[in-house]
Amino acid sequence: MPHRIGFAPKICRQLPFLGLNSPSQCALIKIAQWVAEGKYLGNKPLCRKRKRPKLPKSTAAAKSAVHAIGVPQALPILGDNKDRFERVLLPTELSDSTAVVGFAFRNTNRPALHHSELMICSTDDCATTSKLDKRVGNSRSYEGGDIGGNYSYLSGWLPGQSTLNGDFFPIGFAKILPPRTNFLYLLHYGPSPIDQTDSAGVLLYTVPTNSPLRPVESIDLHGTQAFGKNRFVIPPDTIITLHNQRRVDSPFSVFAILPHAHHLAQKMRAYALTPTRDTIPLLQIDRWRFAWQWQYKLPQLLVLPQGSVIHFWVTYDNTVNNPENPYRPPPKSGLFVRC
Repeated sequence: MPHRIGFAPKICRQLPFLGLNSPSQCALIKIAQWVAEGKYLGNKPLCRKRKRPKLPKSTAAAKSAVHAIGVPQALPILGDNKDRFERVLLPTELSDSTAVVGFAFRNTNRPALHHSELMICSTDDCATTSKLDKRVGNSRSYEGGDIGGNYSYLSGWLPGQSTLNGDFFPIGFAKILPPRTNFLYLLHYGPSPIDQTDSAGVLLYTVPTNSPLRPVESIDLHGTQAFGKNRFVIPPDTIITLHNQRRVDSPFSVFAILPHAHHLAQKMRAYALTPTRDTIPLLQIDRWRFAWQWQYKLPQLLVLPQGSVIHFWVTYDNTVNNPENPYRPPPKSGLFVRC
């Protein structure tokens, strides 16, 4: 029997999200019927195609300026069937404060790339200039190669992202970047049987900072920085649940939630507890799948009152019963994990 450490509470109700890509009830009934009858997969649509709800987009998309950033030269992806992790420090040409309202990810080798994260850091609290425009680390993990600085999440790309239409904050929202903000681009490539390259680039859509804008902030509740000093150990034959929390010092509005983990994650839950002890559900994933990641966008802003506490729970399964566990059997020393 696997050893179980900790547990996460149930959430009684789930929030609705925009742009959900899931089969309709009609399709589920027909699929079950076909499976029972032993039929083969065909090319005809199961049911009448449903209209996908429109995601909120910024009116600034057509009026904004565009700034392009990206890796200085194509990154190599070795055909050795191993995960590859690249970190590239990028300088910026934004000399003034800049309001970013959206992003588009271009020249991306989508079949090879599992996900990317674009992090930001002010010049006074960032890596030295000599390290900019260079790769950092050994490509086998995100650890190694000291970069220094205090980086925060700006945006990212996942397989559900459309590189053509881009992704925008809700109308009237923007991320304000200080002058000469630097970028750290994290790229995770899945195992590849052939040698490939990636010329990953990002377009930043910006508007004047004197526009009436609400500032966007990212709250990180999941990651090795939260659960340990850059990484933590999951013992073999163990199912472990970890918890983190964050107090809301001033009221703010939530418009999107982005869960992220790798192969060992099993489930996630997040909720906010208000000062009046009311529970506000945020996220519940009972069957985590590595390849299905994307951000969950709310149909309307969700206000968290001042003094609320956000709770996050994540369960990891480092046993042979986890079909996505790449290690069989799990190493006796356990697994060092970076989320």
